[in-house]
Amino acid sequence: MDARNVTVVKLTSPEQLKDAYEVRVDVFVHEQGVPVEIEVDEHDATADHWIAYYEEPGASRVAVGTVRLVKYDATLSALKLARFCVKKAYRSLGIGRLLLETIDQYARDNDIERIYMHAQQDKVGFYEKNGYQVYDADLFFEGGIPHVKMDKQFSKA
Repeated sequence: MDARNVTVVKLTSPEQLKDAYEVRVDVFVHEQGVPVEIEVDEHDATADHWIAYYEEPGASRVAVGTVRLVKYDATLSALKLARFCVKKAYRSLGIGRLLLETIDQYARDNDIERIYMHAQQDKVGFYEKNGYQVYDADLFFEGGIPHVKMDKQFSKA
């Protein structure tokens, strides 16, 4: 497998959203044990979503990663990163980094000053390598998984 075979796209169709849901259910529900009832929420309808597809030459493409950005307050220039995941078999290819680079560029292009998230505690090192920092290290649980609060600041152009 090779990262050059990965394409990240912003969702534009119901079929792509279905692909994103399938990745999320695979990772969060089946792998991590998050209750399916809390995986899909009211923010999916208004969030911006991206999906990573992996395609071997001569084979069909497979949805392997996804992320969404939610704007909770129209008066703030901040977005919440959520539902970020990559299927286990594809995690060593840099797909997570590609997804983060894509949303970072989106933030810069749209004058977003900050992206924040509730990061799973065991993923903090990955996010730190990609420019995010812990701003509140007090542990809390979502879906039975320990989280901390992280963010990344972007300068205005």
